[in-house]
Amino acid sequence: MTSFGAARQLLPSSAIDRILPDMGQPRTVPMAMLTAAFVLLGWAAAMTVVGAWKTAVTDA
Repeated sequence: MTSFGAARQLLPSSAIDRILPDMGQPRTVPMAMLTAAFVLLGWAAAMTVVGAWKTAVTDA
């Protein structure tokens, strides 16, 4: 994940890592809880839009 640079904060795995309990291990990507929530909501919204588009195109 180091090759992504600052863009790795946009990956859902980094956001999930922030929300999960710490377990005594250092976080791979430091991120605020609110940022993590926005990243996950953004991915969920994007996948909903893609799914709706795919459904509309398939049904057409």
